[in-house]
Amino acid sequence: MQAGVYWQARERLPEEFFLEVARQTGRTLDADADPQWFWKGRRVYLFDGLDAGYARESCGISST
Repeated sequence: MQAGVYWQARERLPEEFFLEVARQTGRTLDADADPQWFWKGRRVYLFDGLDAGYARESCGISST
């Protein structure tokens, strides 16, 4: 698949779609977490600020 096709399709979806998919995925993973994974019986959350976005230029797509 060419990167241009991916970006064209992605641009047609509203940003809220991606936010809701991320929220639902997080909720599902949290609900299904095995209690043995908890630390001293508690959930632990870690945020590192990682940005998993794709730069258009890295795909060979011009931003103009």
